[in-house]
Amino acid sequence: PPVLGGGGVGAALPPRERAAPAFRGGGAAILAAGPARLVADAATHDGLKVVTARCELSDRDQLLELSDRVRSALGDGAVVLGSAAGGRPQLIASFTRSAVDRGLSAAEIVKQAAAVMGGGGGGRDTMAQAGGKDAAKLDEALETAHEAIRAKLS
Repeated sequence: PPVLGGGGVGAALPPRERAAPAFRGGGAAILAAGPARLVADAATHDGLKVVTARCELSDRDQLLELSDRVRSALGDGAVVLGSAAGGRPQLIASFTRSAVDRGLSAAEIVKQAAAVMGGGGGGRDTMAQAGGKDAAKLDEALETAHEAIRAKLS
């Protein structure tokens, strides 16, 4: 997954081949510039835009706001963002109605990804949140979310 606020991997290539777009700066800088960057790097699976990214934001509210901005900018798509700020990994999945109509569930995807981090989560088909215990597994959890979305759309 791309990383906003640190080093990481890009969205359009398979997980092991990704290059690292990154943002440095505080939450305000990421919230201002992040959506356009993430939308530009979005992968497309079966016509649906998909963004999975690690974002070094300080709290869940900022992560939620960024996911809402990215989802709005995508039009039709699925967004899964994660942060490990403070050593506590969190995920937020935000899907458009058209993504849900194609069989995707944010709650289902976030539960699968959270399990990788030793955590759990839940929510609705359009928006879900999760937490975990192992911050070192956040990137793997984001890759799991991306692959689960891709597989569901295949």
